[in-house]
Amino acid sequence: MKESKINIVDLLLAQDASKIRDLPTAQIRITRLSDIIGADFCLEIRALTGAEIESMPDGMEGIDRKILTAVKNFDFTDTQLRGKFTPDGRCTPLTPTELIDVLLLPGEKIQIVRKINDLSGYTDDAVEVIKKN
Repeated sequence: MKESKINIVDLLLAQDASKIRDLPTAQIRITRLSDIIGADFCLEIRALTGAEIESMPDGMEGIDRKILTAVKNFDFTDTQLRGKFTPDGRCTPLTPTELIDVLLLPGEKIQIVRKINDLSGYTDDAVEVIKKN
């Protein structure tokens, strides 16, 4: 009896293309802000594409850009929020990046980016070694 080989290309062609292209998402809860406002402060995040990741600068600016790009349900450009948290005496409202810095502690930002990276495939279990030579 001859064993049939699985044709990966045929399996991929049989799939709904949107399922392959859709980026994974997740809901995360920011504990500290949830406690302060008395309700769940949840962010819906998505994986980043390769092009988005390559365009990100290094350091804290890159962390903020990842958050701005990957958060789907919270608008850091909201004029009212940026105005609310603008320091007295300042003529211009906070930038979206400055609003992130006001709302989130540095460690919270790092944890959010870790979750974004996980969704983007940067985890040990994203690829599995099944045979070594």
